[in-house]
Amino acid sequence: MGIALNQIDETQRPKKFRPIVENYERSQDRGNRVCSTSQTSIALENPEMAEILQNSTSLPKKPISEYTRDEDVIPVMENAKRHDNKELWWECLRRRCELKRKSTSEKGSPLELGFYAVMLAYETLEAELRRRKNYRATRTWKMADNKGVKAVLEKWARNRQKGSAFKVLMDHEAYDLTGEYLVLKYKSDFSPEVVSAARQSLLDAGVPPEKLEPS
Repeated sequence: MGIALNQIDETQRPKKFRPIVENYERSQDRGNRVCSTSQTSIALENPEMAEILQNSTSLPKKPISEYTRDEDVIPVMENAKRHDNKELWWECLRRRCELKRKSTSEKGSPLELGFYAVMLAYETLEAELRRRKNYRATRTWKMADNKGVKAVLEKWARNRQKGSAFKVLMDHEAYDLTGEYLVLKYKSDFSPEVVSAARQSLLDAGVPPEKLEPS
């Protein structure tokens, strides 16, 4: 995720960096604008709010882990964003990346499928940071097409200047969704220099060493 090509202009950033989920537009419906972390306490204090929470459309009909199609997770994720349900939004993003890694419709090696999952996380976060509906990392995909995904991952690993999406992932302990972590997972495909650079990037970002031994 440490690619310099698509970094946001520093002059356009807020004075204080904030996680993307804090920039979501608030819902106009106060009853549905309750974070999942405070739902229990609010429900106990206010029976009317408990009923609203019970009927809230921001809650999925089944555990996110049981969704097997990306197109079914997307509306749940969008609904979580509308209702400022940060925990659910991140759970959906993780599930979508997991489904991408296991995709049978995509062609490629496990490394390539892992790269597609990393790009899904990257482009999703960049879209949020830029306040766009969608974001396409055109130059990154062009490089992947011309030189292969290994070349992109090597570039990310060596790049010491990380972009905003990488920082957001670190803020939410989602280091396993980065290209650097993917390099460690498939370290036999990369040179010792690249593996070392990827590892050091994650260590510098605060990831504990024991977390950097992907299975």
